[in-house]
Amino acid sequence: MNKPIIIYNTEDGRAAISLHLQNETVWLSLDQMEKKVTTEYQKFQAKTLSKPPKKQNKTG
Repeated sequence: MNKPIIIYNTEDGRAAISLHLQNETVWLSLDQMEKKVTTEYQKFQAKTLSKPPKKQNKTG
């Protein structure tokens, strides 16, 4: 079975990442990897920056 499989779709449907399965190995192009990493980093950054900084406990 060598059919593309969609593994990620944006909510607006403007971007998608597909993978190709060949001999039980998953292959993404460099462009697909870059898009996935960029999207995940942006989600992480938005989540991290929206939280107030943690207060450090001073002991001693």
